[in-house]
Amino acid sequence: MHPKLKSILKYLAPVLIVVALYAIVNGVAFGVQKIANRDDQKKLDSLTSQIDTQEKTLNDLDKKITAEEAQLTALDKKITDEEETADDETYNNDVAAYNKLVDLYKADIDAYNKQIPAYNAKVTEANELAKKVGSTWYVVPLPTNKH
Repeated sequence: MHPKLKSILKYLAPVLIVVALYAIVNGVAFGVQKIANRDDQKKLDSLTSQIDTQEKTLNDLDKKITAEEAQLTALDKKITDEEETADDETYNNDVAAYNKLVDLYKADIDAYNKQIPAYNAKVTEANELAKKVGSTWYVVPLPTNKH
């Protein structure tokens, strides 16, 4: 073997051994951490699914409430416009429809507002689990020269 190559291998071999040991130790620690956090990861996955479902429900309710607001505005304008010109039966029917829509609107607002605390609690819990599950241990820091 060439003497220069021998000299390079003499210095390179210990570095390669340290790098390999570092990778093995950290790989084992990472695997142990994944196994230790398996239950938390399953719970996080379940919470994420529940949050997605609840978010869809809240978005659907929000769209419904927005549509009801538009209908209420239009019906209110119609009632105001026909106050003087419409016959009593038409006017009374429109007022009844308006009142029924107001009741539906209030019920949807209440349903939306009742779901928010549970949604926020699940998001908070999921965020805490994500921090725990997502953090990675640094077992052996790489040596650095600080000048």
